[in-house]
Amino acid sequence: MSSTGKKISNEEHQRLQYLINSRYEQEYGASASSLSAHWLDMDEAYGGAEALLVPGFAAIYNGMAKGLKFSLASKFSSCTGTDQVQGME
Repeated sequence: MSSTGKKISNEEHQRLQYLINSRYEQEYGASASSLSAHWLDMDEAYGGAEALLVPGFAAIYNGMAKGLKFSLASKFSSCTGTDQVQGME
């Protein structure tokens, strides 16, 4: 039944099940019956709004790598937090 006391159609029930699965069960890795409605949206691990990365996660690591120098097919033995790379061949 809906919050108004009316019975929902089979299509509405399927849509609701899909939304519960895609929004909550997959995000939290548990069935809806084992999740707590009280604590469901109480996570504060990450501040700010959610975002859809249309170009994919490449947008993140490309932004982080901006200004870094890469040498493909080169081996190195260590990397420090400075501009110096040790053991380049």
